[in-house]
Amino acid sequence: MSVIADRYRWGLGLPALFLLAHVVTAKEKPKDQSGPRNLLPRPQVFHVLQELPAYQGGNTNRFHRGEQGEVVLDCGGAADLASTDGGKTWVKYTGARLWPSGWFGPFPLKDEQVAINENQYNGALIRRSSDQGRTWNEAELIPPAVPDDRFPELRGPYFFSVTVTRSGRIVIPEDYLTGGEGPDPDVLSTHTSGDGGRTWQRSLMIEPPDPLPKKPEGFGEPTVVELADGTLWMVFRSIFGELWQCQSQDGGLTWGPPSSTGLASPLANPRAATIPGTGSVVLVWNFARPGRTTVWGAGPSAANVWGPRMPLVLSVSHDGCRTWSCPTIIDERKSLYANLHFADNELFILYEFQRPGETKYQTGMAVYDLKELADQPAWTHESIQPYIDAGLAATWLEWNIPRRTAGRSNRHHRLHNQKGMPKCLRRAMC
Repeated sequence: MSVIADRYRWGLGLPALFLLAHVVTAKEKPKDQSGPRNLLPRPQVFHVLQELPAYQGGNTNRFHRGEQGEVVLDCGGAADLASTDGGKTWVKYTGARLWPSGWFGPFPLKDEQVAINENQYNGALIRRSSDQGRTWNEAELIPPAVPDDRFPELRGPYFFSVTVTRSGRIVIPEDYLTGGEGPDPDVLSTHTSGDGGRTWQRSLMIEPPDPLPKKPEGFGEPTVVELADGTLWMVFRSIFGELWQCQSQDGGLTWGPPSSTGLASPLANPRAATIPGTGSVVLVWNFARPGRTTVWGAGPSAANVWGPRMPLVLSVSHDGCRTWSCPTIIDERKSLYANLHFADNELFILYEFQRPGETKYQTGMAVYDLKELADQPAWTHESIQPYIDAGLAATWLEWNIPRRTAGRSNRHHRLHNQKGMPKCLRRAMC
């Protein structure tokens, strides 16, 4: 620990980096928790938790690839941090900054790179680079949606991710306010471009289908991934106690009807991404049954539909988001707004968290080995049952699980009988 701390005595006025690093194995017993959260297994994958106080938060700090392949945490310039050992240690980054600070991207296209950002509730902005990110042009405006008779007031968009498909189409999943934030409905859309952001097309607005209520909020804060067959999968938070979803077969120009994922969640931001080189999808969200009240005045709390925003978990799907691995706890504290980055061998997750009894948010980081992550098995008929019993997963999700072959059954048997694994993990572990 002292060796790591010494790396941060640079005399540059940077906040100290407090590091808590450990490898969680199946032999570690999880902390006792009340309620359904004790059904969530601790990670079997390599896991590092790092707390970076005084930074801006998980939805604004972003990772990048450095000039020499380092993983770089964008902290605004002089405070940038870099790691070459999977996030175990960090040093000051001194290489070229090949990205505009605080923007989504850069995304490589045919002859250039682009970066996207919000524009203070007045559309979005795009910047371009033709020299591998060393210089960037002035920002160009991406116009916002135009109000109409159906939605006479549209404020936004705001968004938390940008996707570029394998064909090079830019997809911005947008959230628009139709009135006051919280009590009034939000509506969703995607803004897409197939020519590097020079022209744009917007999908129709997505809202809860009749006769479901449209407020408070309804749907919000979508994220989009491209599946192995080219389908786009959008997942977003909802007032209905579960994450909801819809699919597009034409690159985000049109979307099918929205439906529930069956995964419990309050009105809290989800984040999804495809593991590079695979068809597997990582989903990060708050896996909890929401409160019952719809009172917004007190802000998100455990008592209303915006909370509890704990624990923060991840699952992996290998079949186009039909089934998932048993959720792995990233952080048991109030945690939100995850940011995902894939390095050569690791998945880095940056997020905001709140210590019990405190009101200030800090920044946390989790790092997972990609090979271990991609090998997480889907839940089985046996392992999903505790989640269904606890009201964390819909009953119909079990119908998506194929009946096991003998080989899969043997693998499941071996996983459930690893020597030294505590009973409480065996019961919930895939």
